[in-house]
Amino acid sequence: MDQQIEQTFRKTFPTIKRIVDPKVQMEQQLRALRGQGKQQSALGLLAGVGEVLQAHRQAQINGISYRGGRLDLDLELQNLQILDRIKQQAADKLQTPVEIVSAAAQKEKVAGRLRIGGGS
Repeated sequence: MDQQIEQTFRKTFPTIKRIVDPKVQMEQQLRALRGQGKQQSALGLLAGVGEVLQAHRQAQINGISYRGGRLDLDLELQNLQILDRIKQQAADKLQTPVEIVSAAAQKEKVAGRLRIGGGS
């Protein structure tokens, strides 16, 4: 059975040359593929949300922070609908939780904070 597991692992992940415990390594690789492994990197989250923000050029980034696998973006926008659209598009693009942490009207603009990622 151990030989079959190792054989399956080699077929499934041919680029991995060092095999110590194929069962454990297979579980790790599958978790990573499902997005349940390591926390997403700041650059990965930022790149994904950056693509979304390009479609919303009126959105201005006022601050960025990354902690515990989560990226917080402080944005200034024209209205709440744009903030909600960015939230939904980022969640779809990144396949990770995105939430509106705060939103407040400031004169003719809206200040909003998005939290991207489900890190701990």
